Amino acid sequence: MYTRVYALAHINRLQIYHFFLTYTNNCVIFFYFFCIFEIFFVLLQSFGPSAYGGTEYMKRILFLCHGNICRSPMAEFIFLHLCREAGVADNFEVASAAISTEETGNDIYPPAQRILREHGIPFDHRNARQVAAADFDYYDHVICADRANIRLLPHYTGIQPEMYSNKVSLLMSWAGENRDVSDPWYTRDFETAYRDIYEGCKGLLSKL
Repeated sequence: MYTRVYALAHINRLQIYHFFLTYTNNCVIFFYFFCIFEIFFVLLQSFGPSAYGGTEYMKRILFLCHGNICRSPMAEFIFLHLCREAGVADNFEVASAAISTEETGNDIYPPAQRILREHGIPFDHRNARQVAAADFDYYDHVICADRANIRLLPHYTGIQPEMYSNKVSLLMSWAGENRDVSDPWYTRDFETAYRDIYEGCKGLLSKL
């Protein structure tokens, strides 16, 4: 019920205002109506679906790594796979991005594709992209593969991660471990990277 009410209110606000103003032809009445409806809409957003016994908001997850061709797309598709297995895929919007522009436009690195296939993880071909400031406003969680991703964000993007400390976290912290996912671009150990990412994603899903 909440989801339907929220969607209708969100989609039809301008139509409602236009209709009311057209048929009342009274600016004072319209002003009071506008204020009351806006307060209602803000409260509807603030209370959230739990207050109405409805379904939850779709949670938005963004995975980050250096180039967006190994660890972050692996995390994106592993997490989606876990969501599908748990029957909750419709509750999440999941994406990945890079802190740098070094691999912009490139697909998932072939060895990363291979390890996903070996473990039965479906994936789509995609183009690497750099994270933008708007992503930090849009996504509920921005999950980094290692500490260097967080530290170098200002250098590559001008984004100050401390401004979003309530959203930014390390992937392995969701598995109860305060460490990085080693970059398989350098280690060439994609199996270990896969296992770490899988455990991080499993912990993330269990806590959301």
